Amino acid sequence: MQSWLSDARYAVRTLLKSPGFTAVAVLTLALGIGANSAIFSVVNGVVLKPLEYRAPDKLVLIMTQFPTMGFDKFWISAPEYLEYREWNRSFEEVGLFNTGRSSIHGEDQPLRVTTAVVTAELFDVLGVEAIHGRAFDKEEDAPGAEPVLVLSYELWLRAFGGDPAVVGEGVEVNGIRRTILGVMPPRFDINDNQIEAWLPMALDPAEPPGRALTTTTRLAASPPASASERQGRSSRTSWGAGARRREAPTPRARRIIR
Repeated sequence: MQSWLSDARYAVRTLLKSPGFTAVAVLTLALGIGANSAIFSVVNGVVLKPLEYRAPDKLVLIMTQFPTMGFDKFWISAPEYLEYREWNRSFEEVGLFNTGRSSIHGEDQPLRVTTAVVTAELFDVLGVEAIHGRAFDKEEDAPGAEPVLVLSYELWLRAFGGDPAVVGEGVEVNGIRRTILGVMPPRFDINDNQIEAWLPMALDPAEPPGRALTTTTRLAASPPASASERQGRSSRTSWGAGARRREAPTPRARRIIR
């Protein structure tokens, strides 16, 4: 112990004799510690921390593949989604989403935010409930239904001051008056898109849009990866063997991948 105290006193005297060197050393250590802390925070949030969904190991992102055109991963169209949902035999639920930018009038001024247009089933797929109010249901996601939206926790704080009374109030989104149904939990997102508001897709099976969309599904069970691949192949086989095969995948021209 005496030797350690002597070494410590000697180190302090040496540093006091060279204030310039001491300042540079302390600043370098501070920057190094700060940088490591910042990097760990990012890695922990993106890589180490589990997704805040119900049973995230059961979630599967479904995309298409066009080998003959050189597209390894491509979005799914609305007609493909409708037929896939009809012939699905492997998944508990199937949801659809598309991201974009929208103008929302908050309490003070208009805001340009990232929005997701989703089917009502997506909230069931992700297994997350609103902390205030609720998410929209299938009736509110139907064509011609009253315009509604769900806020992210972050937008709720930034644009509405975290006031729970905004649930049930109206807000303009791209010039359309929508009723705020609920507020999602902090950091609720999908595919790292930093979604700030969720809108109903109101998909009309009679006139589905042709734009590219993304499909997320939840396995009915929690099998190993090889088993989930077999379930996916089974679902694709059922789809291709159905009576309506206009949008069904083909092994060479258009594939469904997970």
